[in-house]
Amino acid sequence: MTETVEDVIREGEPTAPATVQQADMDALVARVVAKINPDVLQRVTQEILKPVIEALIKDELTSKR
Repeated sequence: MTETVEDVIREGEPTAPATVQQADMDALVARVVAKINPDVLQRVTQEILKPVIEALIKDELTSKR
């Protein structure tokens, strides 16, 4: 059975988002990422990183001119 993000969140102890400590949030994020299908994770990562890397390269090329 595959857990949903909501299932993983419900398992956590914090009761309100404002009270979640950074370590708790990091652990929760790690658990959610671990549950994501590797193919989906790769596609999402590429979709997010591609524009960031392109922007960094363009900025670097522009600054060298």
